[in-house]
Amino acid sequence: MRAIRERYGTEDVTPEQRREVVATYYGMIARLDDQLGRVMKAVVDAGAADDTVTLFLADHGEYLGDHGLIEKWPSAMHDCITRDPLIISGGGFEGARSATPWWR
Repeated sequence: MRAIRERYGTEDVTPEQRREVVATYYGMIARLDDQLGRVMKAVVDAGAADDTVTLFLADHGEYLGDHGLIEKWPSAMHDCITRDPLIISGGGFEGARSATPWWR
């Protein structure tokens, strides 16, 4: 991680730049949430909610300053990268809950 910080100068990122990176990331999450909401509304409006299973998952998280890094890196295995959302929804499924990973 030190080599990545030195190579890409992440140690030189100003607080203002870090806030912009975080705000941009949260903006992307908000947009994705909005788009997923539109899809789910269309399923309900079509009367197909009881017959439709929706799966949503992400491929990785972001560092956003954790460990002095920004974005993701190929060898990343920290919680901020690997603890990604998984949403399974549809007719016959129980209400929302957070599951404990099998490896914990």
